[in-house]
Amino acid sequence: MIISDNLKKIENSHNAEEIIKADLKEKYFKIKECLARCGNNVIEINEKEKLLEIIDSFLNTRKYLNK
Repeated sequence: MIISDNLKKIENSHNAEEIIKADLKEKYFKIKECLARCGNNVIEINEKEKLLEIIDSFLNTRKYLNK
């Protein structure tokens, strides 16, 4: 897991949580930038229900193709 691996590396740091959050944000922006450069539309989903619906559509494609 990303967070537990990072915690092991910086376990002596008082700002471990902030360091991990900053690292995840940096990775998020790199992925977003790469996707956008390839011509993909990138949007941010803040609603948990919408996010779960999107994940479910990837995992259960047959269900969504039959609609």
